[in-house]
Amino acid sequence: MSLGLLLKKCIARIAFPVPVIGILLLAGIILAVFCKRESLRKAGRIILIITAGLYYLAGVLGSPLFYHFANQYPTLQVEKLPLPESSYTICVAGSGFVPDNETLFASFNDQAQIRLLEAARLAAYFATHNIPYSVAVSVGNPDASEEIKTQAVKNFFQSLNLPVDKITVHTKAENSRDEIKWFKEQPGQKIIVTSTYHLPRFMMLARKYDVAAVPAPAGSVLPENFNALSFIPSGQDFSDLSILVYELLGMVEYAIF
Repeated sequence: MSLGLLLKKCIARIAFPVPVIGILLLAGIILAVFCKRESLRKAGRIILIITAGLYYLAGVLGSPLFYHFANQYPTLQVEKLPLPESSYTICVAGSGFVPDNETLFASFNDQAQIRLLEAARLAAYFATHNIPYSVAVSVGNPDASEEIKTQAVKNFFQSLNLPVDKITVHTKAENSRDEIKWFKEQPGQKIIVTSTYHLPRFMMLARKYDVAAVPAPAGSVLPENFNALSFIPSGQDFSDLSILVYELLGMVEYAIF
C-alpha cells in the first residue's frame, strides 16, 4: 500500500462516526470539567449535548441512510440488455482476496465471492445465448503473486462450469481509480460489477474517465424492519454509517481531483 493511499484511509477512519463522537466527547469533558473559565465550561457542556445528539442520530439513522444510498441501482436484468456492437466485457471491481491454495473459495471473502457470482451469472447468460463476452477481474493484494491471484479467479469460474479462456485478471490495481483506468482499456461494452454500496462511487468514477458502462450491483442491502427497537442506537447503524461515510469521502475526492 502506497503512502498516499494509507494517508487517505487514515483520514477516512478519523471521519468515521465513532472516532468523531469520541473526539467530541473528550473535548467536551475537558472543557466542562477541567477548565476554570465559565465560558469554556459552558462551551464544553454545549459540545457534550451536541455529542449526545450525534450519538443518537448516528445510532438510529445509520442503516436507513446506508440503505437509500446503496440501492441507487437495481439488479441488472441481463435478458433486457441489447445485443452489443461487438461484445460485452464484465468488469469485476473490488478487493477481498486472501491467498490460500488449500481450498477453492477460501481465496475470496464474502463480498468478493458475491461479486464473482454476479459476474458468473452474467457470463452464464451470455454463453447460453451465444453473445460474445469476456470477463475482466481486478484482484488486489500485494502479499500474493500474480500467478496465484489469476489461478484463484480461474478456479472460481471453472467450479461453476464456465470457460476460463475468456477471463483476464488485473493484479496491480491499488484503488478504484486504477481499476477504472484498466477497465477502460478493455474491449467491448463495459458492465461494471461491484458491491451494491460501492457502485454509486464507482459509476461516478466511470463518468469522470468517460467510461460508458452498465451498472450491475452485486448483492443487496435490505431495509431494516421498523419496530420499537429502531429507536434504540445499535452497532449495526454505526457500522453502516461508517461505510456510507467512506463512500461519500471517496466521491468528494473524485469531485475534487
